[in-house]
Amino acid sequence: MKKLLLGFAGEMASGKGTAAELVKLWHPETPSFRFSDSLREFWVLWREHLATCHRLALPEEASTTDLQQLSTLVRQLFGENVLERAIVARAECSSAQSPIVVIEGIRRLVDVSTLVADPQYRFHLTYIEACPEVRWERHRIRNEKPGDADLTFEQFVELGRAEPEQQIRLLKPHAHLVIDNSGPQGVLEETLRQQVGQWLVS
Repeated sequence: MKKLLLGFAGEMASGKGTAAELVKLWHPETPSFRFSDSLREFWVLWREHLATCHRLALPEEASTTDLQQLSTLVRQLFGENVLERAIVARAECSSAQSPIVVIEGIRRLVDVSTLVADPQYRFHLTYIEACPEVRWERHRIRNEKPGDADLTFEQFVELGRAEPEQQIRLLKPHAHLVIDNSGPQGVLEETLRQQVGQWLVS
């Protein structure tokens, strides 16, 4: 049977990473790939080779804004589906025995258009949402990228107006499952566990 590709999408701090971690907890050795992985690697190469050679001052770690802008530029240079191609290549190279592959941080419909249409894949997209106030608090507490902990609510809302974030919201109508994660984590966990179990046997 073909592996089940589980894609997770949603706005910043909606709970995509939590959902992915739950699936990996239920199904050990499940590989997980993020669309931002390639962007982060690109940033490191850019910083180490181009910026160093030309004495450009770039931060060691990319901020949320840096990754948003880099995402837009990389797609313009190499094609709108460049990150999807990178994710598929990573998934195909994985030797994990789990029946599931997790794909995190999907941001655009073009990121999954091939996966949705290609019968080679058993792909299901889950869209996770939460109210802005809840997402802002989670984003600050998580403090994943430089400056995240110091963001005001207004700044967080402004980040949500960036072009890549606007594209995320267009994914919701195309999701196979939508979960409201504004409340207790138990709601997310119960809904996701039940649906993944059904997808595995279908």
